[in-house]
Amino acid sequence: MAIAYLKTKSEFLADGPHIADRVWEGVRDQLGVELAKDGSEYRSWASSLNAMYWVLNDRSVPETTGVALEFRIVGTKQRIDMLLSGRDATRSQSVVIELKQWSDASLESLDLPDHVLMMGRREEHPSAQAADYASILTDFYEVVDSEPIQLSSCAYLHNLEDRGILEAAGRPETLSGSPFFVKNEEVALRSFISERISSGDGASALKLIDASPISPSRQLADRMASMLRGNPEFTLKGTQRTAFELIRKAVKATGVTGRKVLIVKGGPGTGKSVIALRMLSTAINESLNARYVTKNAAPRSVYAQKLKGDRQGPGVRNLLIGADGFHAHDGDPFDLLLVDEAHRLVHKSGRFKNLGENQIKEIIEASKVSVFFIDENQAVTWRDMGTIDEIASQAMALGIETEVVDLEVQFRCAGADDYMAWLDQTLGISDLDYQLPLRTDYEVKIFDSPSALRDAIFEKNRHGKHDSRLLAGYCWDWVSRDDPTQIDISFEDENFAMQWNLSRHGQGWMAQPDGVNQVGCVFTSQGLEGSYMGVIMGDDLIVRDGKVLSNVKARAKTDRDSLWGWKSAMTKNPAATQAKIDQIIKNQYRVLMTRGMKGTYLYSTDPETREYLRERIAAARAIGGNSAHE
Repeated sequence: MAIAYLKTKSEFLADGPHIADRVWEGVRDQLGVELAKDGSEYRSWASSLNAMYWVLNDRSVPETTGVALEFRIVGTKQRIDMLLSGRDATRSQSVVIELKQWSDASLESLDLPDHVLMMGRREEHPSAQAADYASILTDFYEVVDSEPIQLSSCAYLHNLEDRGILEAAGRPETLSGSPFFVKNEEVALRSFISERISSGDGASALKLIDASPISPSRQLADRMASMLRGNPEFTLKGTQRTAFELIRKAVKATGVTGRKVLIVKGGPGTGKSVIALRMLSTAINESLNARYVTKNAAPRSVYAQKLKGDRQGPGVRNLLIGADGFHAHDGDPFDLLLVDEAHRLVHKSGRFKNLGENQIKEIIEASKVSVFFIDENQAVTWRDMGTIDEIASQAMALGIETEVVDLEVQFRCAGADDYMAWLDQTLGISDLDYQLPLRTDYEVKIFDSPSALRDAIFEKNRHGKHDSRLLAGYCWDWVSRDDPTQIDISFEDENFAMQWNLSRHGQGWMAQPDGVNQVGCVFTSQGLEGSYMGVIMGDDLIVRDGKVLSNVKARAKTDRDSLWGWKSAMTKNPAATQAKIDQIIKNQYRVLMTRGMKGTYLYSTDPETREYLRERIAAARAIGGNSAHE
């Protein structure tokens, strides 16, 4: 069972004085999650469920109404706070209720629809969150459609006195379909419930949902297919089609051969994400329980926006998930997991890096077929451990066959395989000792000021597809995170002052029309692309006498992920630690410099590095017979 607490309303009311203890025990025994009794979740149960006690303690809500608390959604670590069930005059009904502790003093407006800032952190609007949960149950739980069970949703913020901020932050269509209730509105919430549930069902609908087979609905499959049709961005080419068919063959064969692991290997622009999304659509259309998985939130957010457009609700977004929740799965609930950016997988999951054992192992165990899309030269943090050898090793330990597929053709940087080779040599990633040519029309330019670089990208954005962006190495502190009025990246003598991108549009910034007004980093651009990318190189990667050197001390203090732990590692093995630092910083710039499909514009804060890059481009163009761009 994926429910911590499942009883009727009358039993819930009887448990009232001890309800937090009952839920805590259920989360431990039913969900296998250990939580401290003095922790924030325990305190929130005591507070929110006491508030719901007074909402439900009325004859207008039937005594046999089903009550589920902490319902874990299959395939995720998400838990629905409360689900109620019963019947109206004609059919089964279930109400999703999102419970929040928020108060008006901790809320600020945010220029992002269906979101708010709560104590400095971006949070989804509670009404939107409740609607998302209802959508997941509708789109993936078969019984909701077959029974059928009518789903409604709402949010209850029992400490919030002022409705104004949440009303302003929510889309009208969100609030009309999934309203929210605040302090002193328990009568209105009770009416919302009783209008839908006129008779109890002894929690039978909740039991059916908990035991339901998991399969995408026909409506979701049709939506996904229609979004990809006619979209040239998701058209397969060359070896992409070969990889796609090999994955499809493996999925069809699992009924006979058991489980399978595929590793799809390819550099930037070889189409790994395109294959994954195409395969996701095909699998969903064939009623398979499939998901697109990536550790990076930015691709999930941008692809959801590109696929959804203005047409759909949250269903497609719920097909794109993170890599943190698979440690909680028993057995293999998925038919297919398509793991993009697999080089970013880590050992421990969770915010505090204390959950699970090994994300690769956990993903393999959770699915009949798992496909890992990987480029080992895009590992960009100290914790990244996704390698071909590690994936193959974990599969072998589980007795599962592994197949490796190579994507050889590069489609992103104007088909510029020579640019990729030149870049790896220029950054010191490859050890070739002879000059490589630049023969293509891929545009590579060096700028002598950040403002000139910015203006060039702005100009491309005005006259192109509006998808050119500015990126930078993580050498500037993210001060706007705590104070949105502050500037993060500033060159006072160059009339350059900009913010990092997350403060306004979140992870979906590259899909926003005004995203060009912010600067992205490796964590918010990896896995994505645009026409032209302007990259600001900081002092963490410089050139001295022709040698590319890293300088970890030039990194931003707010970079808590990339190189966290290097100081202690340095005391144990200085040589190996320095080599790892070099690799991570070089890989990060390699990622930044391969996001542009038509061109990469560069500015380095170090004059000698700028001159080195300029000389490297000129020499390569001369050999290649093409000097049109530099």
